[in-house]
Amino acid sequence: MERLNKSFKFLTSADFVQLQKKMRIFESTPETVLIKEGEQKQALFLIQEGSARVEKEFLGASVPFSELRTGDIYGEMSLIEQRGASATVICNEACKIAVLTISDLKELVNMLPGFEARFYHSLAYLLSVRLRETNEIVVPGMFSSG
Repeated sequence: MERLNKSFKFLTSADFVQLQKKMRIFESTPETVLIKEGEQKQALFLIQEGSARVEKEFLGASVPFSELRTGDIYGEMSLIEQRGASATVICNEACKIAVLTISDLKELVNMLPGFEARFYHSLAYLLSVRLRETNEIVVPGMFSSG
C-alpha cells in the first residue's frame, strides 16, 4: 500500500483496496523495454519492485533523462492525453510492474463515488512535482545576466 501512497496521494484507503484488486502484475528482466516512445498503451504502470530509466530520442540517439524507482508510475501522460508515450522506459534490473488498464480505471470510476476526482487530482499533483523537479534541473542560470 505504501507504494501506491507515493503516487496516489489523494486516494482513500477504500480506493487503494479496489485499485490493488484491479491491477495486474507482471515481471520483467533487465533491459526489457516496458514502453517505447510513441507507443500507445492505454494503461497506467506502477513499479512495485526494481528501477527503470526513462529515455528520449534526440538527434538519432536515446538519451536517458530520468530514473523511476519502486513506487513510481509511468504512462500517466499517455493515459490522460490518449496519445503515444512521450518517452521510452527500460528496466535497469528485474522489475515487478502493476498495470491498470483504461477499462479497469473506468470500472473504478463507475464503482467508487469521487474516485475519478481523487485519482486525477493525484496525477495532477504528481505531474506538478515532476515539472518542478525538471525546472530545477533545466532552468537555473538559464536567464541570468552573467
